[in-house]
Amino acid sequence: RSLGVVYADLDTLMAQADLRIRAVAGTLYVSSVTLYEAVEITGINPSHPGNIFTDNEEVSIPLILGNATGADDTFQVTYTVRDSRGGEYESQTLDAFVENGGAVQWEIPAAAEKYGVYYLDVVVKNGEGHTLAEERIRFSRIAQTQVDTESSPYFGVQTHLVRTVFEENLEAVDTIMDITAKSGAQLIRDEMYWGMAEPEKDNFEFKPQWDRYIEKCEEYGIEPSLILSYGNPLYLDPGETGTATPGTAEQIAAFANYAKQMATHYKGKIKQYEVWNEWNGGMNNRPGDNASGIKYFADT
Repeated sequence: RSLGVVYADLDTLMAQADLRIRAVAGTLYVSSVTLYEAVEITGINPSHPGNIFTDNEEVSIPLILGNATGADDTFQVTYTVRDSRGGEYESQTLDAFVENGGAVQWEIPAAAEKYGVYYLDVVVKNGEGHTLAEERIRFSRIAQTQVDTESSPYFGVQTHLVRTVFEENLEAVDTIMDITAKSGAQLIRDEMYWGMAEPEKDNFEFKPQWDRYIEKCEEYGIEPSLILSYGNPLYLDPGETGTATPGTAEQIAAFANYAKQMATHYKGKIKQYEVWNEWNGGMNNRPGDNASGIKYFADT
């Protein structure tokens, strides 16, 4: 909740509000502090991965509100359905009593008759009218299609299943890979970030969701193409970001070692590797000739 105006030295303020502020040069002035209580909003229909509904299905989003504020409370929940162009379809406000540590759930029927992408915007306020949480939940309505049981060697998809959102959530990987197989795709493209694979210098970790991803590719006969991408904070020069391509001899050698470790771990399972992603699309801060680096990777 809002603390109002507080005049205090930084140590006192941090003790009162439990703030974490990194050291900065010069003088730091804090004019106001807004704290949000711990409430959580989720809205995923488990029977419709990605909240995707066909034209013959009723759109229903199970909205879940969790309370971790430290006390039982009554919250004001407002939800609004909008289309991708900002058009508003419906809006409703309701009160919800939630015990501390508990959660409540509603089935939100959404009026979305036309094909397209929609948003369920949710705002949660406390009894004093302070906004505690806001969430935008996406869902779509598409035409019902007949799934072709024959796969196509010319059809592939890009996924992002190896990111941290899927870590330890192997069931989610299985669900998305099942959908990919049903689409008829025989090719799939994804990445396993260098910074995640090498959290400490010369110490490589292969995430459980990465291995499951490749296992599912083998199970469905899908050919994976792996992107070797993005910088590792362990090797970045001062001021560089995670999209910095290797430029120094140390960086090139370290990236090549990362590529070698990935190829060794997945030997016989991944046959196609892509060096970096979108070199000329904003993912490269070293414009110019990268041929020497690419040759080094190939030789390695």
